[in-house]
Amino acid sequence: MGGPVDLGEGIYLIDVHYHGEEERACVYLVRGQKVALVESGHPPGARYILAAMEGLGVERGDVVYVVVTHVHLDHAGAAGVLLREFPRARLLVHPRGVRHMVDPSRLVASARGVYGDRFDSLFGEVIPVPPERVHAPEDGEKLDLGGREFTFYHSPGHARHHMVVHDSLSGGIFAGDALGIRLPEISRLLGRDFVLPSTTPTEFEPAEMLATVDRLASINARRIFFTHFGTAGDVAAVFAQNREMVEAMARLGEEVFTAGGGVAELKEKLWELVSPLIRGVADQDHRAVHHLEAELELNAQGIIYYYGKREKSLQGGR
Repeated sequence: MGGPVDLGEGIYLIDVHYHGEEERACVYLVRGQKVALVESGHPPGARYILAAMEGLGVERGDVVYVVVTHVHLDHAGAAGVLLREFPRARLLVHPRGVRHMVDPSRLVASARGVYGDRFDSLFGEVIPVPPERVHAPEDGEKLDLGGREFTFYHSPGHARHHMVVHDSLSGGIFAGDALGIRLPEISRLLGRDFVLPSTTPTEFEPAEMLATVDRLASINARRIFFTHFGTAGDVAAVFAQNREMVEAMARLGEEVFTAGGGVAELKEKLWELVSPLIRGVADQDHRAVHHLEAELELNAQGIIYYYGKREKSLQGGR
């Protein structure tokens, strides 16, 4: 994918080449009378954002807000880098995420535990954000960009520090990971949006995720802007698939965990759940399927973690 993609109504998709790959993660540049970025991406992706802005004729001083849906490093890791480049900008983040943006050491330590020696090459330097440049929108808070208005919805389920942004002009929602991930290659093969809920560790909560899905469905959005990756227009189908898949995945997780199984067993069950949805359009050697399997591995880890945490909580209450 080349430069920024014009999605209409003053919204541009910018691929940040997450982990050096195209169509894995993006940010959205939104133009009203004021300019906002939704998501920051990871630090190495900042150069793609700055290059896209130059191509669009957007000056660094034009950006007034950088909004991150949650503080996972693929969404918020470059916030400090970008605020250093944007002298007028403020960072908008869920109240639970403020401390991690001001002091990202715990986020970095957690990611290093996952990626080990690859962390520095994959993520680079995660820079703290000055506290005086951070604002934490309350649930339902509105932001006037001039000609369009953002409304912020706290949206737990994937993470407790997650918020979704509704844009009044496009009628769309910037969903972060609250509605899962859209796999663009599989979507093209199917000829429709293929969306997988994101139940990754460590804050997946099935009941809260379902409540978030229902709440966001009530907004009657016209479009969904996914950070991973791209846009979906068949909004009703995405919500229906989300609810069905979250319920099924949580049920399978409980069955596997109760039977003494773990991540490997659950991943196999999840593959059995989703493979009929792509049968006939992609085999297991297809790159898109490898990406799907990697996501199923992460989802299985998050679901098993949830049931393990729940069991410990129940035992502690006895």
